Amino acid sequence: MESSNEPFLIVNNTAEHYQNPCQVVPCNARQYLMCPHCSFYLCFKHAQQHQHQIQNETFVLHNRAKILEKTLKEYKPVEIIIGEVMISLNEWKQKMHNFIDQYSEQIKVHIEQAQNRLNDQWIITREEYLEMLHHFIVEPIDQLQTASKQIHPDEIRQIHARLVHAQDQITNLLAYRDLIRINFDSCSLDGNINISRGHFPSLAMPSMVPSLIESSNRSEDIPRLDRTNVLYRFNTLSTDTSALGVSSSRINDSTQIFVTWTKPNKLVIFDAKNGMTKYVDVEPSFITINDIIWCDYLNVFLISGAALHTFDVINNDVKKIFTSENPQIWSITTHKTSLFICYVMGESPLIEHRSLPSFRTIQTYTRSQLLPTDSSSTVEIARCIRTNDYHIAMTVRNLTTYEWRVDIFNRHMQRLFKGEILGNAVYSDYWCCLLTCYRSSCWLIMNNTSEPETLTLIDKQARIIQQIQCEGYNICVLHGQKRFVIKDQHGLAVFRF
Repeated sequence: MESSNEPFLIVNNTAEHYQNPCQVVPCNARQYLMCPHCSFYLCFKHAQQHQHQIQNETFVLHNRAKILEKTLKEYKPVEIIIGEVMISLNEWKQKMHNFIDQYSEQIKVHIEQAQNRLNDQWIITREEYLEMLHHFIVEPIDQLQTASKQIHPDEIRQIHARLVHAQDQITNLLAYRDLIRINFDSCSLDGNINISRGHFPSLAMPSMVPSLIESSNRSEDIPRLDRTNVLYRFNTLSTDTSALGVSSSRINDSTQIFVTWTKPNKLVIFDAKNGMTKYVDVEPSFITINDIIWCDYLNVFLISGAALHTFDVINNDVKKIFTSENPQIWSITTHKTSLFICYVMGESPLIEHRSLPSFRTIQTYTRSQLLPTDSSSTVEIARCIRTNDYHIAMTVRNLTTYEWRVDIFNRHMQRLFKGEILGNAVYSDYWCCLLTCYRSSCWLIMNNTSEPETLTLIDKQARIIQQIQCEGYNICVLHGQKRFVIKDQHGLAVFRF
């Protein structure tokens, strides 16, 4: 029987070695015999042990062979492999469920943000449509009903045509649903879910017929700047008073209030008839104030500079809303639930549209979007922003030529008219060129940067109607009256057209 190389048996995936039965135990006996199988010489005693060992090892090999046979018959590798694969599948399934739950929560946040944006957009869109109805349909009908002359059938037909046009637009608006979409068909397990956002349909204004345009222009009372006169003056401000930040509001049916600022921490309150009524100390002090406006929707003054504040003139309460991430807020204006912010130099962004009363950002606009130029070397900067019932106006300066003009925009900040040149700033660091609206048809611009200083009246298309010499830093119109107030180096002066 020949020796082999370490024979082994696999039972339950374990290799067990056994002793070679042909191994010879050393012996010093004198008498011996030869094993006929192994050709070894053994004594009688060791020969018997040798045979017994061979029999035992044969029995062990037989048992192990039977165990291996039984293992092969009973072993079910496919079931084990499938079980392991199913375990892995369930683990992957749970992992993906966790991933989808986590990512869907993130998508919910985006959807909720989109909901807030769409709610703000809907309020703005709704107000545009309501204004269109009032301006083009309700107001002309009211004029016809109150007119002393008989109503011409052509005028009724024209209003009816505009009403049909408006009704079609409103029907399309109310049925519009393509505002937010999620493309699940193209999403993958790495989280690529495409959310598309839309906008409400843009409002197409109905055309005004010539007869109504003429009557509308005649009804607008265009002021004459050369026929204004001073009603009274309040010479109570110190010479270090900021040149910016004067506004007016109608607190009740009979009282107009002006609010301005004296460095470093006093708000000065004026009554339109009685002069200065009180000082309000502000702690901590303002770093700077660039603009003050009245907000009808919040029934407070808004104050802008290094931060945005509200001022409740009745309760003398000043609250900070937020601190600007840009260097400073240069100018602000409001229309119902919208707040428009003009930043210093306005690189990122120039204009910010926020919602009231949440002050949440709706849209931002860069300088290149709003004031594009033909050459990269030409840069134009907006200084003051104001709104009337229909449009937004901004004073704009060319940094190369120092020329000032006023551009007119819609409330989506799309430029409608590029204005005529108003004058030139004498020095590069002169930036005081502010404006205010007069009713819905005109704008008044106080230019303190030119020599001589000027007060300019422009129409709704930014064309100059009249320009006179006038010293002053800021201007605002008293609500519902043919009066305006100018702030100059001496104080406040109230004029009448």
